[in-house]
Amino acid sequence: MLRDESDSDANSIVRVSAPLRLPLGTLVVCATSILAMKAGHADTGASDQPNSDDSDRKLEEVAIDGVRPMLHDKLPQDLQDTPQSITVVGQKLISDQGATRLEDALKNVPGITLNAGEGAARGDTVNLRGFSAFNDFFLDGIRDAAVYSRDSFDLQEVEVIKGPSAVLFGRGSTGGAINQVSKAPLATALFSVTANVGSYRATSDINLPLTSSIAVRINAMGENSEVADRDDVINRRWGIAPALTFSLGESDSLTLAYLHQQEDNRPDAGIPFVNGEPAAVPRDAYYGLVSDRATTDVDIGTARFKHDFSPDLSIADTLRYAHYTYDFIDNMPNSAPTSPRPTRRWALSWSVAIRQAVPGSRVI
Repeated sequence: MLRDESDSDANSIVRVSAPLRLPLGTLVVCATSILAMKAGHADTGASDQPNSDDSDRKLEEVAIDGVRPMLHDKLPQDLQDTPQSITVVGQKLISDQGATRLEDALKNVPGITLNAGEGAARGDTVNLRGFSAFNDFFLDGIRDAAVYSRDSFDLQEVEVIKGPSAVLFGRGSTGGAINQVSKAPLATALFSVTANVGSYRATSDINLPLTSSIAVRINAMGENSEVADRDDVINRRWGIAPALTFSLGESDSLTLAYLHQQEDNRPDAGIPFVNGEPAAVPRDAYYGLVSDRATTDVDIGTARFKHDFSPDLSIADTLRYAHYTYDFIDNMPNSAPTSPRPTRRWALSWSVAIRQAVPGSRVI
């Protein structure tokens, strides 16, 4: 069903408990102050009550749900009551930090380390509690184990559940699970456009309620950026993510979502190593070829139907079709006993060309 948008932001919760010891005089002063405050409220209680004319202006508590968050779905309890270490990175925090990649959002999560992709583009390479999380990525509750760099333009929040969770999520590492929650249509209109001039990146977020029970939301992104002092490295990507929600009565809802993301990058070949250490070469030295490329093409379609029997009991069915393609050619500098002379556009004769292609796969 459609929900209103709220300014609340679910981030990680940290609870600290410690014994409290105060002098007797401080306790007496605090008790006196509390009694005085209660007396003051008793005198002005009538004026604090809302007038009959303002009764329709009272704000109701609302909740923000993406297409399929793990919390309140596979983990029905509240975040602070779930007996597992969970960190939720909300959309507001992602926006405030200017994060453009999933890996940027995961930097807020303790226990996550990021592997360097220098020399070969391998998509998101994340370790969770010391274990490789390649097979632990989820998108709206369904496994998203593919080789590509996940963008944050369509993320409502990111849920990181730490520890073994095979009972809930199936086969994976003992590190945990990372669930990306896509933005879902809202009951209120929304229009947001952002642009970064320095990195040439623009995003848009448009939500339109078509009727009282139907809403559509479209997120789009385009980027053409470089790396500081490395002019030969290019990051080009674009994506679009439309979603449509039907509220079928009071208890039933159907959400249709689609994500297309495409990349055409020139990867960073890095610098060579000499005697086990980085060679003393300028930062802008590029050892790849202008023909190097790393391309990805991602298409993910999701349909989710949900029926609520009561506030505490519901049933849902999710159908997913996904197609991923990934291809790259990358020339990487090798180790050498002497420091090589960098060239700006062409690889040295001892560079090794590597080609890796992952054919398209289908997941239903």
